[in-house]
Amino acid sequence: MRPRVYKLSLLLVTGLAHGEVAFTICSSTQAVPASHCADVTIVAEWPQGSETYAVYAPVMPQLAGMVVKDDMSFSEAMKEGSQILQRVIHHFRLLVTNVPGETVETGPIVVRYRRAGEPDSRETQLRSVRFTVVAPSRSAAMLGVSGGAAAVALGASAVVLGLRRRRRHGAAGWQPGPEDALLAKLDPVKRHRIEGDMPLFLQELENLIRQYYRVKYAIGSVENACESAPAMQNVDMRALAVAKELICLSHRVRYSGYQPGAREQDRMYDFVKSLLTRPRAHRPSPDDDIRLQQETP
Repeated sequence: MRPRVYKLSLLLVTGLAHGEVAFTICSSTQAVPASHCADVTIVAEWPQGSETYAVYAPVMPQLAGMVVKDDMSFSEAMKEGSQILQRVIHHFRLLVTNVPGETVETGPIVVRYRRAGEPDSRETQLRSVRFTVVAPSRSAAMLGVSGGAAAVALGASAVVLGLRRRRRHGAAGWQPGPEDALLAKLDPVKRHRIEGDMPLFLQELENLIRQYYRVKYAIGSVENACESAPAMQNVDMRALAVAKELICLSHRVRYSGYQPGAREQDRMYDFVKSLLTRPRAHRPSPDDDIRLQQETP
């Protein structure tokens, strides 16, 4: 079978030095039921412009305990700040052939790409993705509970910490933060859900997640954020894990035709809202003066 080739434009913009293609990997979970499929998405990304690239389908020469059941690929353009990024996406569905208790992995993922006008292609090797095989009867409950518990814990901690901080700092401590600008973009996203455009609805939420981590913690790639990096010491790793999981959900909907349920849609929207409304100094409002007058003896 001949490899699929996609030719796209590229612009040398500050932020991606020399227009190099950046690669990221996203996997749907760390535990996969026996005889079920794991989703692995590989994204090649660069700024739009005048140069042309050919990106070939990734290969997994050391795939172990799994077989490729399906692979889909296409391209899209994404607006990131003042620039437009071009992406080539390859989404793989890998069928697990090992029994519960064992591990399976993709092995190193090899991707070739070529700049237009150059006779030779370049090659990059991406990390291996490993999964634990679990019993089918346990997996659904385990994945659902872990995701739900994380969302509940995030919501509860936000409420408790928010109340404490309001009492401690009061209205005078409020300062506009980067979350305020992103929060203003959240409500308009709901219209895509009302119109039934699920891919666009989740894409916009994914963009807000990425922008939040970029402006708040200078994390350029959520999927590849390294927990051991010194800059990650102030990052809530539990929330980051949920963010990665929800980005994978967005990819499944947009790239493989998965239809998210109402609970999944709510969960992603509520998670983004919790990120952008995390405890900060209370924003003053006219009601504050009324409450202060009522509470003053």
